[in-house]
Amino acid sequence: MLPFASLEVPIRHRDGRLVLLEVSGVPVTGPDGRPRGLRGISRDVTARKQAEAERQRLHDQLFHAQKMESIGRLAGGVAHDFNNMLSVILSYAEMAMDKVEPGSPLHRDLTEISCAGLRSADIVRRLLTFARKETGTPQVIDLNEGITDICTMIGRLIGEHVDLHWQPGPGRCRCAWTPRSSTRFSPTSASTRVTPSAAWAASPSPPG
Repeated sequence: MLPFASLEVPIRHRDGRLVLLEVSGVPVTGPDGRPRGLRGISRDVTARKQAEAERQRLHDQLFHAQKMESIGRLAGGVAHDFNNMLSVILSYAEMAMDKVEPGSPLHRDLTEISCAGLRSADIVRRLLTFARKETGTPQVIDLNEGITDICTMIGRLIGEHVDLHWQPGPGRCRCAWTPRSSTRFSPTSASTRVTPSAAWAASPSPPG
């Protein structure tokens, strides 16, 4: 038997609590050199361990907060740069639309570019809201109008071999939205959810 030190042993207290003891000891031998017992000390380190665990929890929480702050600053910088590029794209699209005959195929294509730019601008606003941790202004949006706007884009995505029919229900389908609730639904999430589903439905089914 060898001496030991700082051995942590969990035991059950007589009142039912689980406590952690730090035990150190040395073996006791008889005249013949054989071990006869053990002499040592033990102390309750439960409170110290709980304090260390709490300190680690606070450290992890601080690290997470700093990481989210860094992500917010990065998102804000990217959003500002992207917003500047969007302004140029939307401006040139509007100027080109003014020079094209309304109703022409080119005018419709430019309209789609402008609509996509406006939807992208909404994403930029949400990124800036996240970066600034603002609540934003609540909005009431119509799902029927939102899906109708993306039907043309979906039709081009799935190809001419598939007929796309969008038949909204009677009346308006309104729901409230704020930037802080954008993880659940936003004005642009209809496109990001409906478009992949339509593309998957239009894809050929695997054999078997």
